[in-house]
Amino acid sequence: MWVRVRSISMVSVRRFVCVTCVCRFFADLVIDTGMYLLFTTALVMCIQLVYLAATRRQQQGFVAILIRYTIGTALAMGPYLIAAIAFGLPVTDPPLLLLTLFWAALVASLSAGPIVVDTGFSSDDFRRLAIGFQPNNKREVLSLAGAMGTLGGVWLSCAAIPLDWDRPWQKWPIPAVFGAFFGYAAGIIVAAGLCLLPCSCSTNAFVHTSADNTKRN
Repeated sequence: MWVRVRSISMVSVRRFVCVTCVCRFFADLVIDTGMYLLFTTALVMCIQLVYLAATRRQQQGFVAILIRYTIGTALAMGPYLIAAIAFGLPVTDPPLLLLTLFWAALVASLSAGPIVVDTGFSSDDFRRLAIGFQPNNKREVLSLAGAMGTLGGVWLSCAAIPLDWDRPWQKWPIPAVFGAFFGYAAGIIVAAGLCLLPCSCSTNAFVHTSADNTKRN
């Protein structure tokens, strides 16, 4: 009994520490957005590279993964930056433009980078996964779900910016950073949960159907 109570207490302490660290990080991000956003983007890229290398090392070498991830992230930054400008970002504010560039790198590293690693530089495979939403395996399901969750989270989080609450965390691009993180996490969790379900009611059936359709085409 005491062992069980102790184990539950340790789990509770670990959860409390994790939640505290996350809350402190987001609080610091609001206070010093530039430094923490740059640090976060670099950390996310490193974590993504480690994860991609660990899960795809049998199909690709680390150098190929690094090249694909870097190029895919860099190419996606441009459209994200243009989209931010199209939605009203003032181009005459260099500090804000720099923050938006960091944000674009973060979103691209969560969305486009993993997809390009899985599809390579084949335009047909990229269109199949990123536009046609037809993954051929569970790795592609996770990459697609992470990208969709990231973009969906960014889109929904921007609804907090025009509200007249006058809170520090409403300033661009802080809500979009929060949305990217929570959206990516939600997409990965949902996709991972579906992949663990039986084939009849999970993404396994969707994967097989997509692969069959790709072969027919």
